[in-house]
Amino acid sequence: MAHDSIFRVLEDGTPRAEVSDALTRLGYSLRKTWPGNDESAYEEAWATPDEGSAVNYAEDPITLANYVAIRGATPDLVLMKVADLLPTLAPEEVIEALMTATSDDAQVRGLYRLAVTFPELDDTAKEIFEQFSTNAPEERLRDAAVNAIGYRAWPELIPLLEHVEARDPSDAVRASARRILPALRRVAEQRARK
Repeated sequence: MAHDSIFRVLEDGTPRAEVSDALTRLGYSLRKTWPGNDESAYEEAWATPDEGSAVNYAEDPITLANYVAIRGATPDLVLMKVADLLPTLAPEEVIEALMTATSDDAQVRGLYRLAVTFPELDDTAKEIFEQFSTNAPEERLRDAAVNAIGYRAWPELIPLLEHVEARDPSDAVRASARRILPALRRVAEQRARK
C-alpha cells in the first residue's frame, strides 16, 4: 500500500453511523476500533478486502475535529467517492471558516482543523500560523496556534517557535513553544537522516 494520505475534516454533527454506512457502501470493512478517551481519539480503521486502500475515521478530543484519513494507491479517487457520500470540508473551506470566525472558540477550533487538513505544511497554512502565533491579540489564540503547530510537528516552523519562545509576552505561550520545540527538532533530525 502506498503511503500517501489525504485528511478531510467532516462537517460538525456528522453521525458516526453515517460514516460507517458510507464506508461500507464503498466496499470497506471495519478492521479495528480504538475507544479513545479525553486525551486520545476514538478511531476506526477501515480497509478494502485487498487492503489496497484504507480509511481511518477519528473523533479527536484535542483538535475537536472529526475527520477521515485516506491512504492507498489512489487517495484522491477515494476522497472523491467519500466526499460524494459524506459532508467533508475542503482545505479552502477550512481556511475560510477560520478567517471569517468571529469568536475565539471558533478561531481556536479553526486553527486545529487547519492542522488536521494539512499534514504537509503549505504556504497559506504557514502564513496563517505565523500570523496567529505572533500577532493574535489574545493569548489563547497565540497558544492555540503554537499547539496546533505541535499537533502536526512541522519542522519548517522551528524558527517561528523559537521566536515565540523568546519573545511572546505570555509565560504560558512561551512554555508551550518550549515544550513543542524538542519534538519538531526530532522530526527535523529524522528527515535529515533519510
